[in-house]
Amino acid sequence: MTEPTLYLVEDDPGHAQLITRNLRRSLGEITIHHLTAVDAAVAAITAVRGPILVVLDLNLGGESGLEVLQALRSAEATRYALIVVMSSTDDPAEIERCYALGCNLFVQKPVDYEAFKVTIHHLGLVLKTARIPEVHP
Repeated sequence: MTEPTLYLVEDDPGHAQLITRNLRRSLGEITIHHLTAVDAAVAAITAVRGPILVVLDLNLGGESGLEVLQALRSAEATRYALIVVMSSTDDPAEIERCYALGCNLFVQKPVDYEAFKVTIHHLGLVLKTARIPEVHP
């Protein structure tokens, strides 16, 4: 089975560094492609062939991560991508909207630094065991 390509779509450099560091604790030295903008994220991710993991922030510096989610789910190349949405929101309507648009998992970002590290480490353990089909449109 081909190793998945992992994309982190996060505009906050501090969060991106923390997420990357803690995912690597769980996943090992996997390559993590960090993207910060909606258009760049959609273009890069839909160009990938093979299994894809996406960790997607909802608030991308005034842009909406929901646009990325919607675009990825409408593209043939990424219809089987495993998409994890991360946000600090606990609004049930926003969480429901993410699932309605096709996210596989919604993870709330804890405010506390230690809790955030543990949450990301646990997410990495889940991603490590996930199996994603390869799509070759």
